Amino acid sequence: MGDGVQTDLREDGSGSACHASARRLSQRPNSTECAWLESSLSGPKQHYRAQETYFDCEFYIYGHKYQKDEKEMLPAGLHEFPFAFSLPPNLPPSFNSEKGFIGYMAVAILDRPAAANIVQKEGFSLHSILDLNMDSHANSTTSSSKAKNLCCFCCQTGPITLSARIPRRGFVPGEKIFVSAEADNVSARNTRRTRLLLLQERVLKEIVRGIIPPGESDMWENVAIVVPPLVPANVHLTCRLLRVQYRLDMILEPPLPSSDLRVSLPLIIGSVPLRNRFSSFLPPGETRKPTGLPGIKYKNYPSYWFGECMFGKEFLESQYERVTGMHEDYGPQYTALTPFAPNYICYTTGNNVDEEDR
Repeated sequence: MGDGVQTDLREDGSGSACHASARRLSQRPNSTECAWLESSLSGPKQHYRAQETYFDCEFYIYGHKYQKDEKEMLPAGLHEFPFAFSLPPNLPPSFNSEKGFIGYMAVAILDRPAAANIVQKEGFSLHSILDLNMDSHANSTTSSSKAKNLCCFCCQTGPITLSARIPRRGFVPGEKIFVSAEADNVSARNTRRTRLLLLQERVLKEIVRGIIPPGESDMWENVAIVVPPLVPANVHLTCRLLRVQYRLDMILEPPLPSSDLRVSLPLIIGSVPLRNRFSSFLPPGETRKPTGLPGIKYKNYPSYWFGECMFGKEFLESQYERVTGMHEDYGPQYTALTPFAPNYICYTTGNNVDEEDR
């Protein structure tokens, strides 16, 4: 979201004046990096890597690349260098995961002819717009059910059954997903536990309940699970290497050695809520100014905010090295680690939740 970056670069110098060959700004690596392991019974694990670069540009905001003399002197003191650059269109949103990331950063480098360079790195977030109103499946109810018979010392006992339902598939960060489910145990043994999971490629949130005795049931009536700050599920439209998908899994764990009984409900996580849900969000107030998103012209659009990725900050340097296996060397002068986490469009729900949404 957005088509440019505008900011200032400052240098606070002290002591005598210094000759500066150039002050330049670059954006790198601004790319998708992903890596994963696959193993099979026929051979050792295989390590796969892929990279996709979206832009990697460099420009000088003071001095120039081929400066050979000492005509340009930068005196000691505080100096500001305003600059701006336009982002290419159709960039994928910022994203972090265990198997890959989409990252954007600016690197400011102060070239000094008689001393080590000074380097400063800063990450920034890009946002994508996924309008749930444009997806015909976002407002549809989804449900699933399964059953299996348990065996006890080669003798078959009664079945266990599991069913789950949600009122619709489309949600935005900050919304509550109301889950209704029923777990029945008609077998002769206790089940171990029942779990409700919100999943990306890993568990995002989890709700756990205990055993179900033989002949009894466990009813989940409108159990709420809040969608945390997440990237919209349209990453694959602008990134060829990554596809982000979400789902809710309900798992009934029977006694060992029986395998789990699992039902899955697909989700669509967007950045623009369904229009019939606008009234369920907090309206603009004194601290919330009414504002829309680029290309979105709906009336009575709810206010939004930017929430930090639920996995927290990670050092940009270690992230790049972890996924690619390569160390990016900016020289001996660069020792600082830069923590960064992308942020995503979020909403705050009020107390006026419709009954049909439960």
